[in-house]
Amino acid sequence: MGQNSSIQLSERQGDVVQVAKGHTDQQIAGLLYIPLRGVELERAQIMRKLEVSSSSGIVLYALETGLINPCPDEEAHPRRARSDPRRPS
Repeated sequence: MGQNSSIQLSERQGDVVQVAKGHTDQQIAGLLYIPLRGVELERAQIMRKLEVSSSSGIVLYALETGLINPCPDEEAHPRRARSDPRRPS
């Protein structure tokens, strides 16, 4: 996967990856004001460009390149942050 970190996504493809966190394709389409088919096509192009066969490959690319943050925002997920046994009280 390290070789994929030099691959550049288009601006729209980057938007799809960033907005995708926790959203369905329908929600992504609504947030980006594009048709559902557009989201599906962008995802297929991203997977082809990165030479991956699943969404997890896209996630790995996004993490490696800093396109998405690996740490969830505690404000957005207060229950998860409070109930994590590894977190000091």
